[in-house]
Amino acid sequence: MTHRAAPNGGPSAARLNQWTLIVDLQLATSTSSPTSLIQIDTPDNTTVGDVFIGKNGIGADNIYHGSLEPTKCRVAVVVDTTQEQVMSKYINGVLVGKQAIRTFNATHSNGVYAYSADRWSLKDTALLFGDKDRNTGGLTIWSIQLRNYKMSDAEVAALGAFSLSGIPNDTANLSIEMTKGPGLATDAAGFQRINGTLLENQAKVSWNPRFQLQKSDRLGGSWSDVETTESPRFFETKGVNRQFFRLRSR
Repeated sequence: MTHRAAPNGGPSAARLNQWTLIVDLQLATSTSSPTSLIQIDTPDNTTVGDVFIGKNGIGADNIYHGSLEPTKCRVAVVVDTTQEQVMSKYINGVLVGKQAIRTFNATHSNGVYAYSADRWSLKDTALLFGDKDRNTGGLTIWSIQLRNYKMSDAEVAALGAFSLSGIPNDTANLSIEMTKGPGLATDAAGFQRINGTLLENQAKVSWNPRFQLQKSDRLGGSWSDVETTESPRFFETKGVNRQFFRLRSR
């Protein structure tokens, strides 16, 4: 699988540090051992797979979550090696588990450990169902989709369960949350507002980077493109009366 997506997760990124793999599949009734879903580190298939599925659910580094039966289902694996450094696993839109994907070095400086994100960062080419030990059988596949960003719980839930019509191509979810700080309150209409003492960069905006984020200081005013595809992004709230955000197709 050659995805041709630009590196993400930071200005100096060389790989996909945030990515989502979605697969509509069915396990064979005779499958008792795990089978590889993807191998991301050696395109010549000289190492074992990285993400496995089986009756014990979805696993990476022998840590399994969820439970899979020989029925049609939609599985999703969401990887973020930048901020959360976590892999999230879903079955039919439901989060079944998360695991840390840090790889810490033995040495540290001033109590701060260094880690390598490359272990779970996606190269230009990966092997679907790759595994040097040939743990690759026992699957029927209907649809496969790779997204070049970290899908949120809400986005994966919106995809829902297995469908013969395939995996939807895109979602345009936009979420805005206020980080904890003085003056944060929710008004009678359910909107989050900041009053009193204000802090900088309190508005956390997350969106599907395949859509263009726009902002305006008036709901009926002119909209300007936000020149970034790095989601999420924090916006200033100190000294700002109001901000509105929306998405448009690129």
